Amino acid sequence: MATMQSAPDAIVHPGDLVTISVLNLPSYNISTRLSEGGDASLPLLGIVHIGNMTVADVQLTIRKALLAKEILYDPQVLVYLQESQSQLVTILGGVKTPGPVPLTHAVTLPQLIGMAGGLSQDGGDIATIRTPLGKEKTLRLGLDLADDRTQLSSFKVYPGDTVIVRKAFIYYALGQLSHPGGYASLDGGSMTALRLCSLASGYRDTAAENKTRVIRKMPDGTITVIKVDSNKVTQGKQQDIILQPNDIVYVPNSAWKQTTQAIRIIAINTVAPLLYIYQ
Repeated sequence: MATMQSAPDAIVHPGDLVTISVLNLPSYNISTRLSEGGDASLPLLGIVHIGNMTVADVQLTIRKALLAKEILYDPQVLVYLQESQSQLVTILGGVKTPGPVPLTHAVTLPQLIGMAGGLSQDGGDIATIRTPLGKEKTLRLGLDLADDRTQLSSFKVYPGDTVIVRKAFIYYALGQLSHPGGYASLDGGSMTALRLCSLASGYRDTAAENKTRVIRKMPDGTITVIKVDSNKVTQGKQQDIILQPNDIVYVPNSAWKQTTQAIRIIAINTVAPLLYIYQ
């Protein structure tokens, strides 16, 4: 006898194929496809309307029908959503091909992300799943989506759900740093200029730490340059700068002469060769 059961808040749609079993009635274990109107033909009960209900409501409806027929004293009904007809799940945010994904059955969250092309370069570490009834669940993806040992392998996404993969915040550390490149904060936490320099493994011997600059492109396209004296920040004489996504922290060498043109070239033409991921 089938003992599988779908998530209580999964929606059963017209045209779906469901398996219905009653634990204390072993002979009652059937698979049936709902009509276009959402009706199911069930043994002992006849036609029962269960379309556009949650799995929990379907179970309750069938239980009440069995009680009304006085077939069982305490029927324990299980409903498994075996196949969903022409339904979509929408995945948005930090994946390579966001948008609607056709599904005929439930899949795991890693499987859905794979169907959307995988995480994008700025894909973050947090995903939120929203059901058609408005319920939400937030999960941490972890570093290995293919690892079957994680809780993600058992968490199902159903047709009608919406999944939002939070985008990471990317910052660029360039110039006289040991490991210049792009750095993504997966947890969406705040990043400062000095912390970013630290993530880039610190300054080279030729760095002019007191001439560090934060280069920021504003929404109107203009370039803003913020001076940061790393030595004064370390001494508590100046506040560190809280970065915004896509900010560039540039550390010149000790002989570098600041010019507006040089800053503008850096801001417009930066292509990070590496993207470092930190939690």
